[in-house]
Amino acid sequence: MSNNPLSLPESTIVDCNVPKNAFYKRESGSRKNALRNFLTDSVEEIRWLYKLHPSTLHLAVGTQVEEIDIFLCTLKEAPYDTEWLRRMDALMPRPSLFLIAYEGCIDLLIFPRSRNAQGAMVQTGRMEQQIDVDLKKSPISIVGYSMDAVYGNLLGQLSQLGTNTVEEYLAKADLRDQIHTLRKKCDTLRRKMRKEPQYNRQCEIRRQVRQLEKEIERVEDLL
Repeated sequence: MSNNPLSLPESTIVDCNVPKNAFYKRESGSRKNALRNFLTDSVEEIRWLYKLHPSTLHLAVGTQVEEIDIFLCTLKEAPYDTEWLRRMDALMPRPSLFLIAYEGCIDLLIFPRSRNAQGAMVQTGRMEQQIDVDLKKSPISIVGYSMDAVYGNLLGQLSQLGTNTVEEYLAKADLRDQIHTLRKKCDTLRRKMRKEPQYNRQCEIRRQVRQLEKEIERVEDLL
């Protein structure tokens, strides 16, 4: 694989091997051994591909994001457990984007972060993932005049929500999750309605479904 698979500016390329213990040495207790086993058994190699930083992108310093690191994780086998990748990301001091290489495929994963009251960058919300991307089509781009804008835009690209700031991403991601929850409730009610033998109860459940469908339409209009 090229040392610039995402076709990012040459100034951002690091392309160096990262020892696996750089991740699991940050862990503690029983989880340290579990993470070490995952990295040993499932991961062939980890490379630090890019450093997105004001000094490498010639952008303004962000108030939320100082740096974004991009790693390539080459796996020994698939499928893979994204929860271990989530743990690896949580142990790092800065936001990270992961390229996951397996069986000729490349996935992109990012675990959204925002600053908490203590000023630490903590994971916020669910993982954003794109499966089997075509690197020849340059799946991500650097957009924005500051690191905050670059990060917000990356979240918008990976989630396909089209956001430009972290705040916009978090707001839209929340609406997306609301829609997902409402649709699950609709599916549950429809299954219940099909099994309900009493007509009057069927009518009541159908009314509840219609109410949820209207709520889904309302939230979708906000997305």
